[in-house]
Amino acid sequence: MQGSTHPWIDASDAPLYVVHYPTVRSDQDVYDAHVAIRTIYENTRGPIAWVVDASDVRDAPATQRRIVAEHEANVRPIAERRCVGLAVVIPNAIVRGFFTAVTWVSPLSYPHKIFEKRSSAIAWARAQLATAQGR
Repeated sequence: MQGSTHPWIDASDAPLYVVHYPTVRSDQDVYDAHVAIRTIYENTRGPIAWVVDASDVRDAPATQRRIVAEHEANVRPIAERRCVGLAVVIPNAIVRGFFTAVTWVSPLSYPHKIFEKRSSAIAWARAQLATAQGR
């Protein structure tokens, strides 16, 4: 799967996928993005790494945190086999707290790390992929 089915997802460097959360987003936007993420898992083979850039996020309503937590629970079986790394860009301490809340409700069972800079997150995710691919 070369392209992405959602405007937030950049698949140009697949199997490294970059998801950029905008400042303003509806619950439906968040839901649709996570459907697209699940579709990527289902329509690709081999290891996958994700960079989730939440640097523009200023708040995370409970409804959106629930959508993300439910998504993580639903994709857990496939993510455990395929996700070699999730790098999350969150420079804002309050938003990091939201991420911690989501992962407390639905713990991640694959390598993940929080970064303040997108470039560092991408470098880490690429290294995770290279290791998984035996490079």
